[in-house]
Amino acid sequence: EGVIVERKTRKGKIFFGCNKYPACTFASWDPPVARKCEKCGYPILTSKETKRKGAYLRCPSCREEFPVPLAEGEVAAPQAAV
Repeated sequence: EGVIVERKTRKGKIFFGCNKYPACTFASWDPPVARKCEKCGYPILTSKETKRKGAYLRCPSCREEFPVPLAEGEVAAPQAAV
């Protein structure tokens, strides 16, 4: 029902939350992506990036992780051997 907007904490840190709070309690430190979770059907995924895993999408509901789809014409960087 609500729209996810960029908000700031009292100390100025940016987070993403629903504009219909307290009726809608969605909040996330990670930017949301308008894509449905393939496992549980949750309507939003969040975009995350770590040094170990690189960029990926994660479902806030079931915690399933998905690779970030490449843009057209973009080539994936080779992974370093660990």
